Amino acid sequence: MSIASDIQQLVAEKLSGTKIDPVGVVDQLLALSQQQGEIRCQLADDQALSFVFPKQASVVRVPLAAAKGKLRMLCARLGVLSAGADATSIPAHGDGVIELNTPTANAHPRWRVQYQNTPSEQWFSIQSRE
Repeated sequence: MSIASDIQQLVAEKLSGTKIDPVGVVDQLLALSQQQGEIRCQLADDQALSFVFPKQASVVRVPLAAAKGKLRMLCARLGVLSAGADATSIPAHGDGVIELNTPTANAHPRWRVQYQNTPSEQWFSIQSRE
């Protein structure tokens, strides 16, 4: 499958309709970044997200109803993961590291994340740090 079809399928399955799964989307984006390098996401317009893959010089525009609200959910999830389990609040913007203990991996995967999640600006960047 191509990057474009992977992203389009992910958005269709987990962000479209009334039953959305932002946690599952972030989990899959983290895994995808280990294969594809950095992933950036921002609003393309009010009804679409734009995913950028700098390593492949690829941009994937994905139509999505309520794109801004759903992007804000993804940014919030990244904020929770980068703040850690003992965080008392999640900032509206950040630059941090996510390290997960996965039961199937011998190593502890790490990602550098940056995000902006304010009413006027929303975007995120995920980059695997192996």
